[in-house]
Amino acid sequence: MKTKGKVFLLDDDELIVSMLERALKGDGYEVRAESDPEGVLDKMMPLAAKYDADIIALAMTLAGIPRDRDERMVNAATIIGKAMEHGVALDRIYLDPLVLPIGVAQADVMECIEAVRLFQDLNDGAPMKSVVGLSNVYNGTPKHLHARIGSTFFTLLASAGLTAAASKPRFNRL
Repeated sequence: MKTKGKVFLLDDDELIVSMLERALKGDGYEVRAESDPEGVLDKMMPLAAKYDADIIALAMTLAGIPRDRDERMVNAATIIGKAMEHGVALDRIYLDPLVLPIGVAQADVMECIEAVRLFQDLNDGAPMKSVVGLSNVYNGTPKHLHARIGSTFFTLLASAGLTAAASKPRFNRL
């Protein structure tokens, strides 16, 4: 049976991994799943190199979401180093700086935007790619503000060099 593609899935919550793995397999994907975050870069990078896979890499560690742009840069540099060590082409990596909701961490939004700007310089060749989940920034805010916050955040990220964004389909103005 031909598959739609291959997905490498990692989350430290076994229930989430199990549910997503079942759903993706049911939809015709070949899935490699991991729920142990220890040494994940050494586990997943060789597979990414073998299958020439795109990678969405979260700029975080087991300690959690980074506090500022500097921690995001250190984490991104670690990811890039491991990718190079395992022969993964840097143009296959999308760095996600991870943004916290604006309602609880206003300063984090600007740190995230600046991290995207700084990601551009991590590769001697072409700028590094980046991606962000737009809904993270407006979680917990009134619904009537979601589109406005999301589109403003997207505009600021795009001007910083953002490559891609995950957005809800109803934000067709983006």
